[in-house]
Amino acid sequence: MNKITLSIFVLFLTISCSSGNRPSSVYSNWCQAWKEHHGKEIFRLTSEKNNKINSPEDYKRLSREKVRRCVKIAGKAKYIYSAELDIEGTSVKLINSSDGWKFTGIPFPEYRNSTPEDTVKSFVRALKFQRVDIISSLLIEEYRVSISPVELAKIFSLKNPRIKSLLSQLEKAKDQIIFINESTAILPYSDVSSLKMKRINDGWFIADPD
Repeated sequence: MNKITLSIFVLFLTISCSSGNRPSSVYSNWCQAWKEHHGKEIFRLTSEKNNKINSPEDYKRLSREKVRRCVKIAGKAKYIYSAELDIEGTSVKLINSSDGWKFTGIPFPEYRNSTPEDTVKSFVRALKFQRVDIISSLLIEEYRVSISPVELAKIFSLKNPRIKSLLSQLEKAKDQIIFINESTAILPYSDVSSLKMKRINDGWFIADPD
């Protein structure tokens, strides 16, 4: 009978980034525990996922089976670390390997309007970064076509105290409950003002910015 080899991939070893817990060291320690039939140590060095179906006693019993043994590591371990950044409410992931840190996607805030919540967050970001093109795309067509891009830029400029105040109030209220009634949504952002949205096809658009 062929001997069954146990690898890091099969065992899903739990590892940390400290120098004393490199994957190769963890594997060596695991193999030593396996040779000594040390069920508790095998359990400690194995992932929670596998430990849900195997107890220390199970590992101790399995380690005594002659068809199961550890083998030497064939090559150097490849280390890959990951990180996640919050860019204006958009989660951006990076991975770090021998080539350094790299983005797994485009590191820019996303502008979506598939839900009223998305529309509010996108509108707030667009105001904050003065993305007039995005602001325009979030407005209902009747409002958008009646104003030129130049006029739109002036209206929503942060130099305008009214817009600056609007942005401040929306940032504070963007996570508040939005009241939805069929194709209409309303976000009250002050005692007297609210942001009104309408659903058109598959998107939500701002019908009344103030």
